[in-house]
Amino acid sequence: MRFNPAAREVICKVVYYGPGLAGKTTNMQCVHDHSPAQQVSELVSVDTHSERTLHFDWLALEVGQVQGFNVRFEFFTVPGQNYYAATRRQVLASADGVVFIADSRREALDENIDSMNEMLNNLRHHGLPEDLPVVMQYNKQDLATALKREQLEPLMNVRGWPSFSATATRKDGVIETVRAITALVAERMATQQVPVPDEDPRQASTPGQPQTWLISCYRCQTILEVPDAAIGAAYTCGVCGSTLEVFDTDRGLTRAPS
Repeated sequence: MRFNPAAREVICKVVYYGPGLAGKTTNMQCVHDHSPAQQVSELVSVDTHSERTLHFDWLALEVGQVQGFNVRFEFFTVPGQNYYAATRRQVLASADGVVFIADSRREALDENIDSMNEMLNNLRHHGLPEDLPVVMQYNKQDLATALKREQLEPLMNVRGWPSFSATATRKDGVIETVRAITALVAERMATQQVPVPDEDPRQASTPGQPQTWLISCYRCQTILEVPDAAIGAAYTCGVCGSTLEVFDTDRGLTRAPS
């Protein structure tokens, strides 16, 4: 969670995880389209030829108050391609909740299990708590080779997380999934004391932890973690070597220095 004392706002991060083409972006598009216009931001997406989401989607959704603070959820998706393992790990950092989107097709079972094992390893890598809210969604239930939720549960959900059957292209199960994860995250947050530091309100970090931001390289779209994402801040992409200038702090967007 990130805190903005000046705005009395708590920002919660939810990551949609799962194998490539399982339906993560379709879920987010459905959530975006279903949400009231005054409560939801623009849906940001980067498309490629090989998969619809190259790095992440981001969607901010305001859902009310907890402990007198406005609560805003930011939703991210991870890229499913095997060669973006490092990006998946980075996007999962500091998550307050996770939705795992499984591809219900029988032929995708091995990919689902590999993705689940990778996610669990990444959660341990970041030291995220054992009680981190996680919701399972078994997508593509309309397809002929889809395994039923009851068949997938013993294989994919040994921890007994809440789970839903879904056909995201028809919007079935999508809203139920996002309501479940936001409720779990808000419930967990309500049991924690929201700190209101007396320091500079622009610093939204938890005491003892440095504030970091995710920005994307405008040229190669690599995700970078940086200590400051103020407008005009300059960085060098470690992948393509481009010099980056931050111009949109909310979405972590960069451009060539002007």
